[in-house]
Amino acid sequence: MVMEMAMRARDDIDIPMSQDLTPPIPPLAASLHCSFLASHCSSCFHPLQSNPNCSLSCPNCTGSVNYCSPVCLASDSAPHTSSGECQYFLKMKNLQSGSDHLIHDSTDLRVALRLLHFCQRNGLVQFSDRLGGLLVGDLEEVLGEGGELAERIKDDALLMSSIRSDQQQPVRGAQLEMMVLLAVLRNSVEVQVGEGWSIGVAVYGPHFSWFNHSCSPNAFYRFQLYECSASCESTGFLVVPSPMGETTNMIEGSDKRESTTTQEHCVFSPRVVLRSIKPINKGEEVCITYTDLLQPKSDGIIFSVVQDIRHLDLWSKYRFTCQCSRCTESPQSYVDYILTCDSRTLNSRNSIITSTGKASGYKQLSDAVQEAIEEYASFDNPKLCCDKLETILSQNSFMNSLHVSELAEDQFSVHPLHHLSLMAYTTLASAYKWRSQISDNKQLFNLSRISVAYFTLLCLSTYRLFLWEPSLMASTSHFLLSAGEAMLDLLGNNKLEHFILSNSQFHVSVDSLPWVEFQSTNIHFVKCVSELLLQCWPFLVQNSLYLEIVKSPIDFSCDDFENNQLGVSLIKQECFVCESNLEKFDKEQECLCKLAVHCLMHGMYLASICYGSNCHLADKAKDLLNC
Repeated sequence: MVMEMAMRARDDIDIPMSQDLTPPIPPLAASLHCSFLASHCSSCFHPLQSNPNCSLSCPNCTGSVNYCSPVCLASDSAPHTSSGECQYFLKMKNLQSGSDHLIHDSTDLRVALRLLHFCQRNGLVQFSDRLGGLLVGDLEEVLGEGGELAERIKDDALLMSSIRSDQQQPVRGAQLEMMVLLAVLRNSVEVQVGEGWSIGVAVYGPHFSWFNHSCSPNAFYRFQLYECSASCESTGFLVVPSPMGETTNMIEGSDKRESTTTQEHCVFSPRVVLRSIKPINKGEEVCITYTDLLQPKSDGIIFSVVQDIRHLDLWSKYRFTCQCSRCTESPQSYVDYILTCDSRTLNSRNSIITSTGKASGYKQLSDAVQEAIEEYASFDNPKLCCDKLETILSQNSFMNSLHVSELAEDQFSVHPLHHLSLMAYTTLASAYKWRSQISDNKQLFNLSRISVAYFTLLCLSTYRLFLWEPSLMASTSHFLLSAGEAMLDLLGNNKLEHFILSNSQFHVSVDSLPWVEFQSTNIHFVKCVSELLLQCWPFLVQNSLYLEIVKSPIDFSCDDFENNQLGVSLIKQECFVCESNLEKFDKEQECLCKLAVHCLMHGMYLASICYGSNCHLADKAKDLLNC
């Protein structure tokens, strides 16, 4: 039987929220995505200089991988050549057909080649259920289920085996290669070191891979490029591995070896750091999330007719059904309830939608929203997407249903905090922004204004959920910063020069932040923003089919259950913006500018808690505030 592992807080320390729990951990193996091989260093993942003559490449597979310096080239020489990655690129270049497909889908395969090289070099291939501490014991079960995943593992394993045979490796069939590929697919993470797309994939050893999933996690992780992590190397581990169900520490020799061997093997590769976002008691398990926490779990008859989201995602990738506190809470958590329910049942939480008609109405609504979003992505028609989504939201909205006698039995009343609403807001904000960029000057301001309104609705709706579930902090910080940036773009960044900011409360380090202070700051933000929205929200939503029926993007107080439960007292603090000199502005613009500052300041505050004060999100907020 395979022993399941967990990471727990050390038994001699109580961990407050917002504190690094680990030093920067180097990966067992890492590779850039194919689209970044020409623009980034394959060793340290730093962007290459604009002059291509300044970069270096492997002399054998010239141009396939590039490096920023001779040091990086030398450090990556063995993992690149001895693993078979170099031979892979040569093999693909020699193929006359199909090479584009194979190369563009090759990131996981190349990481697997590097991982296998690392494990064999360090004697970590001796167990059938684990490979370098990574769980692979259910390979036969995965292959037996068949499907796309099984076929992908088999095909890529055969290719790996042929490449390794070319290197005079012992030929033992593709069983070992399949184990390594499964280890990569189960344990790899997308490396994100700034805004935009993931630049690569990395697999980390037990010091990271043994952090289990929770839909209400108490920790997040961030990536650091090598030069950024040098100052943090002295940070010790505040967590230790232990078997599931036990609180005793278990640090085996193989775990100790991992720290030394990975430092030598992946000298300059991106590091990962774990950070707490909630108070953690000694012996308590420390968990991260493997999925999007804004997606609902499976619950009720609704999910018997439509695709499950959060649980299905976890099962398809990791083959487990989550049993965390949020998923097993009874009655279910308010966040999961509001993300899925028909808004007409909000004040009677024991009412489960059992009507076939309502379930059918939900499926029709979900299909319509998904179809509009997919058409937007596929056919590049932002106006059609906006028209469709706003019509759907208007006809099925919670606010609108308050003014009609009764919705039809087969119609679903969607709340602004429903997960379909959040999906629609994200798309509408993007679609209106795109429309503003391709429109004439007459329409530019109005389209930009509505885009800002949807960014605001998205970030403040998510913020309302965050007040109930603090682990939504990361998503909330992203949305707050996006909304603040969109507001400044609408007004013109030079408007901020009229403000004198009072942000002394953010000069205090967020490390070891007291929980009470965190809660009071969040509630104070709601109070300030609610007051500002009274004046600038009507200005933002003029002539919008759906937005004009949203009276406030943060106060959905028709829900009696929420009003009774969200009883947190407000603690008086200084407002972020204490003085302004805006004689040239009208009142709406002044309030909108203040709202932008609040969103940026609070987004920076939450991002610093999640990822540390020097994370790229916090730096972005500082740049915007400094104009």
